[in-house]
Amino acid sequence: MSVPRSILSRELLPASIAIYTTVAIVAFEGLAITAALPDLAAELGSVTLLPWVITSFLLASAVATAITGTLIDSLGTSAVFRWATIFFAASSLLAALAPSMAVLLVARVVQGASGGAIISVGIAAVALVYPHHLTGRALAANSNVWGVLGFASPAIAAAMLEFGSWRWIFLVMVPICVVALVAGWRTLPKAVDPQPLDIDWVSAGLLIATVGFFLGAVSDISIASVALVGAGTIVGTLLWRRSHNHPSPLVDPRFLRSFPYGHLAGAASLALAGMAGLSSYLPVYVRGARGGSASMAAWSVLWLTIGWTFAANIAGRITDRVDEKTVLTAGIWIGPPAITAGWLAVTLQAPLPLVFAAFFVMGMSVGTVTNAALQLVRRAVSAGLAGRATSAHAFARTMGMSLGAGLMGGVILAVVATRLGDVSQVREALAGEGVVALAADAAGALSSGYAAAHLVGLALAVTAATIAMRLRSRPIASAEAQRSA
Repeated sequence: MSVPRSILSRELLPASIAIYTTVAIVAFEGLAITAALPDLAAELGSVTLLPWVITSFLLASAVATAITGTLIDSLGTSAVFRWATIFFAASSLLAALAPSMAVLLVARVVQGASGGAIISVGIAAVALVYPHHLTGRALAANSNVWGVLGFASPAIAAAMLEFGSWRWIFLVMVPICVVALVAGWRTLPKAVDPQPLDIDWVSAGLLIATVGFFLGAVSDISIASVALVGAGTIVGTLLWRRSHNHPSPLVDPRFLRSFPYGHLAGAASLALAGMAGLSSYLPVYVRGARGGSASMAAWSVLWLTIGWTFAANIAGRITDRVDEKTVLTAGIWIGPPAITAGWLAVTLQAPLPLVFAAFFVMGMSVGTVTNAALQLVRRAVSAGLAGRATSAHAFARTMGMSLGAGLMGGVILAVVATRLGDVSQVREALAGEGVVALAADAAGALSSGYAAAHLVGLALAVTAATIAMRLRSRPIASAEAQRSA
C-alpha cells in the first residue's frame, strides 16, 4: 500500500475536501455578517438586538466546541460531521430567509453551535485521518483556511454586498455544505475506542453563564465589569469543581490542567488573545485614527492572516526535522517584539506600512504557535481521547480569541472615555457601524486607546511565552510511549 505524499493525495482527497470546506464556511460565517450589519438592521429592525448577531454565534460556538469532544469520542468524527454539517446548512437557510431579527438570532445560535462542532471535528479528524508525516501540513492547511476566511470574511462579504443582499451571505453556504457532505459522508473515521456518551447539561449552562459574564465584563470596561468578573469567577469555579466530579465532564480538566495540555492551551490562547485581539481593531484604527480608505481598512486584517498562513506552513514542514517544542518556543518569542514594534508605530504615528509589517510578524508568531501546539497535543494523547483533548484545546483557543477581542475593545473605550468623556463615535466604530474618519480629538483618543491595547497585548504575549518556556524543561511523552510504560 502506497504512503500518501500529500494531504491532496487520491486516498486523502475526499476527507480533505470535507474537512477544509466545512472549516472554511464556519470561519467565514463567524464574522462575515459584520459588513452587512447596517443593511440588516435597516431591513429587519430591532437595532438593540444587533450586537447579538455576532455574540450569539461566538457564544454558541464556544460552548459547542467543548461539548463536541465527548460526542467525537463516543460517536466518531463521521457521525458528528454529518449532523453538524446538516444543521449548519439548515440554519444558514433559515438565516437567509429570516423575516425578523428574532428568527435570525435563533438561526445564528444554531449556526454557532453546529459551527463549533464542525471546528472540533476538523481538528480531531486531522489528528486521526492523516499519517504522522502529514499531520503538521494538515494542521497548517487548517490554519490557512481558518485564518484567511476568518479574518478576511468582512471584506469578502462587503464585496458580495456590492452585487446582492445580505441574505446571500447565508444562502451561499447551503450548496457548499452539500458538497462537503458528499465528500465526507463515508470518508471520516468512526469512533476508535468508543467512550460512554454522557453530556453534562448542567455544566453546559454554567459554561454559557461563565462565558457570557466574562464577555460582558471585557467588552465594555466600567464599574459593572467588576461585578461581571466576580459573577463569572463564581460560576466558573462551580463549573470547574463540577468538572472534577462528573464522570464525563463537558471540558475534561485533564486537558486544561495537566502537563502538557494546560501549558499548550494557556500559551496558545494567550497568544491569540493578545495578537488576534489587536488585529480585530486594526481596521477601525486605520480608518478612524489614520484616515485610511475604506478598502485599506477592510483589508488591513489580512496582514496578520498572511503572516499566520506563512508561518503555519513553515512550521508544518520543519517539524518533520525539528522538535515541536523548539518550534513552539521560537514562534512564541517572536510575539512580544512584534507587539512592541506595533506599539511604537502607533504611538509615533509611523507610516501605515510599518504598522502592517508589525502585524505580519505577529501573524507569524500565532501561526507557528497554534500549529506546533496542536501537533504536541495530538502526539501526547491516545486516539481514543483525541476528541476530548483537541476539543478542550480548541475551546481554550476560541475563548482566547473571543475574550481577547472583547478586552482590546474594552481597553480602547476606557481610554477614549478618560480623554473625551463621550465614547459614542468610537463605540459605533468598534461595533462596525459606519466606520469613518473621526474628528481630530476622537481620532487622537482612538489612537491612544489602540496604543494602550498594545501594552495589554504585550503583557498577554509575555505571559504566554513564559508558560511555553516551562515546556522546555520537561519531556512530552507520546501516547505510544505512555502505553508501553
